[in-house]
Amino acid sequence: MEKHLKNISVRGRFAIGLSCIKLLLRERNIHHTDFSRTLIRKLGEFTRAEKLDIWEEEMKAYLPYNATSSEIITDLQKFNTFCKEYNSSRDKDWYNGVSLEILSASFYDELIAFYKVSENKTIKEVVELCESIGRAEMYGAMSKGNSKSTLKYLIEILKITNLDFEFDFEKISTEHPFSEEDGWGKTFDFKTFNRK
Repeated sequence: MEKHLKNISVRGRFAIGLSCIKLLLRERNIHHTDFSRTLIRKLGEFTRAEKLDIWEEEMKAYLPYNATSSEIITDLQKFNTFCKEYNSSRDKDWYNGVSLEILSASFYDELIAFYKVSENKTIKEVVELCESIGRAEMYGAMSKGNSKSTLKYLIEILKITNLDFEFDFEKISTEHPFSEEDGWGKTFDFKTFNRK
């Protein structure tokens, strides 16, 4: 298994992690909630994002550690202020004209409720690990070889979830090879990702 995982791009590894989250949500019969669908949609933007720094900023609002912050409203206000300033800036061309979503207090209430449910502890952990795959190599040169850090996070996800049987890693390694785009792999729409 690890031999094939080493040959999968960072975007492919992220898609495997995100697929594990989707499978966990389905297993717990909470895949249909608005929050679950929004979480998958926002995480899924990583595989097609050209500007990962914008994806990273947006994701901060969706991550589990925000749900335990004692200053959630402050964090929400900071995030929404950043979005408003960005949306009104003239630098939009640099980000391909993307506008950032303004989050509501009710979204934060859903976030907190979702992550505080003890049965969702595994999902919380896997979301954090999946996001780490996306961020691990973002601000430096890709580590030599096969991005050991993103590989470590993916292996941890597969250990926690025991879902490795859900994937054809050899096929994924040919569709999303580490050899493309300096290890990041080509962008693709997560909705088209095929586990098997």
